[in-house]
Amino acid sequence: MCKILRCISILAAALMLVSLCVFADEDTEGKAKAGAGTDKISFESGTDNAADTALKGIKIHHDESFDEADLRRCKEVIGLVLAGETQDMDVRSFSGLEPVSIGDSVTVYRDGKFIYIAADPSPGMNQLYGYELISRDRGLSWQLNHFHRVMDPGDMYIINGNIMYIDGIGMQTIAEPVISADFGKSYVKTDTGAIEKIMSLPSMEACYCYAKVKEIDVDQKRIVFNWFMNSSESAESINLFYRTTAPYPSFKKAGGEDLSGLLKTAEQYCKTGYLFEKSGSEKLDKIELSSRFLKEYRLAGAEKTAREIRLAVNEIYARKGQDFKDDNIREYFESKKWYKPEPGKTVEEKELNDLESLREKGRRLRHCTAFPKGANVTFACKTGISSVKAITFERGVEDFTLACGTGCGATALTLVLKGVLYGEQIDINMPGGHLSVKLVREESGHHLYLTGPTAYGNRLQ
Repeated sequence: MCKILRCISILAAALMLVSLCVFADEDTEGKAKAGAGTDKISFESGTDNAADTALKGIKIHHDESFDEADLRRCKEVIGLVLAGETQDMDVRSFSGLEPVSIGDSVTVYRDGKFIYIAADPSPGMNQLYGYELISRDRGLSWQLNHFHRVMDPGDMYIINGNIMYIDGIGMQTIAEPVISADFGKSYVKTDTGAIEKIMSLPSMEACYCYAKVKEIDVDQKRIVFNWFMNSSESAESINLFYRTTAPYPSFKKAGGEDLSGLLKTAEQYCKTGYLFEKSGSEKLDKIELSSRFLKEYRLAGAEKTAREIRLAVNEIYARKGQDFKDDNIREYFESKKWYKPEPGKTVEEKELNDLESLREKGRRLRHCTAFPKGANVTFACKTGISSVKAITFERGVEDFTLACGTGCGATALTLVLKGVLYGEQIDINMPGGHLSVKLVREESGHHLYLTGPTAYGNRLQ
C-alpha cells in the first residue's frame, strides 16, 4: 500500500484515538484633556459634616464627558471615603498585591499616597461600567474617569500605583493583560504573538483563551502570566498551555514558555497554510501524530480535534486539486493560498502514488543489465536555471535515501552537459537538505566539488 494511503490510515487512527491595565506614577497636575475641567471644591457656610469637611481644598480633574450629576456623585464618594464614613455603603477595601475585586457599590484600594476608587459599577456579561477615582497624593487631588472594561471582577491588580487587569474575559478570543500609563485613558498590551499562532490551529476554533497572574516580582518589576484554554470539554487543571513573563509597566519584550508543545506546529501552519507540510511527499510518523493530536485533545476536546484530523486527511486530496462537495471542508481549503481546485475533480488513488511509482521505477533501473554491479538511480526535476529537486534510489539500501553524493554529482554534470541547467554551481534540493555541486572544467575533464551539511538520519519512508 502506498505511502500516502498509509498517511491517511495513520490520520484515521488518530481520529479514533481522539474519537493583563497600568497607571503610571506621574504628576496629576495638568493631565486633563482638552475641554476637561478642574474644580476646586468650595462650600457654603454652615456645611460642617465630616464628608464635606474632608472635601475642602481638594482639586478634581475630569474630562468633558462628566456632567453635573457625575461630578456630584464622585465628590460624594470621595468625601465619604476620605472622612471614613462608609458604613452606609457597600465598600470593599484592598491593599498590597492582592487581587482587587470590584464590588457592587464602592471599591477602595490604598497604598501609601496612592488611592484608587471604583464606584457604582454596572455589571453585565463580564462588562463593567462605572466611575474611576484616582489620587496619588493622599486625596489632595483627584483624576476622574468613566471606565468600561471587559473583565472578570477579580482580575485587577494595583502594583506601585500601576493598574493592571485582564482585558476581554468571556468576550474576546484572547483575553490578555493590558497596562495603562495615563490614568486609564489608553492601554498597552503585552506580546501575544505566540498565543495567536496556537489559537490559529483548526482545533482551537470556537475556543477562547485567557491569562491569569501567576507571580508578581516587585524587585525585578516583572509579572508572570499563565495562559489557559477555555473549552467545555476540558478542565482548567489540564488546559494550561502557555506562560509569559512581562516587564512592567512597559509590557515590552515579553518572554514565553510553550507548555503545550504546539508552538512549533502552529508556526509551521501559519507560515505554510498546511497542517502537515510534508504529507504530500513523506510518510507521517504515527507516534508524532498521536502526540500532537493528544496535546490538542487535552486543550480543545475530542470534537474539535476530530475536525482537524478530518481536515488533515482531506489536505492530502486538496493538494491534488480535489473539488470538495462538503461546504465546510471546501470553505476551509478556499482560505488557503496554495489550494487550486479543479472544477468537478475527484482525486483517484493512482494520483496519490507518485513516490511509490518512482520507487518501483528506481528498483527496476537499479538492476538494469547495462550495470552489472547495479547502480544508484536519481530522479530530478528542474526548479530553476541552475537548481533541481532530486531523490535517489540507492543500491544496498534498496530504497530512497535522504541524500546521495554520487547521485548529486552525476545529476549536476549530466544536466549541464545536456544544456538543461546552466552555471558553474548547481544547487540540488534533496529530502535530507540542500547540496551544492561546483563544476570545474579542466583539460582532463570536469572536476566536481560537493558541499553541504552532513548528518546521520533514517532512510526516507
